[in-house]
Amino acid sequence: MDPELEAFIPFFPKADLIDVEKERAFLAELSSGIPAETDGMEIEDRLVPGNPEVPVRIYRPHEAHGTVIWMHGGGWCIGDVETEHPWASRVAARSQAVVISVGYRLAPENPFPAALDDAWTVLRWAHETAEDPDLVA
Repeated sequence: MDPELEAFIPFFPKADLIDVEKERAFLAELSSGIPAETDGMEIEDRLVPGNPEVPVRIYRPHEAHGTVIWMHGGGWCIGDVETEHPWASRVAARSQAVVISVGYRLAPENPFPAALDDAWTVLRWAHETAEDPDLVA
């Protein structure tokens, strides 16, 4: 791990994934107090075609270059496009790249490999539609 990033690990709250519902509520509360950076961009919620469809939130800065697939942390069992909104919007605003935040299915309700399958569906979709300005870019 990059030493500059590793220095921040002690500041992350410890998650007890035994009580997933409690951790989901904690993350939702935490993220609701963090401002998003949405000036100068379009934001769209959509469903990526698949089996099942995968919800995404797309952040399109004006004159964006490149695309980032945003796979939020949370041990595959906490987080969604709402809780990731502040961070995904900041990545888009500061990188000037399109950011596609993936609302993958969470465990334990959806066991492995559900989340990985959803991520793969979105990655393939982004690649296949990269040249279509009405979809991704």
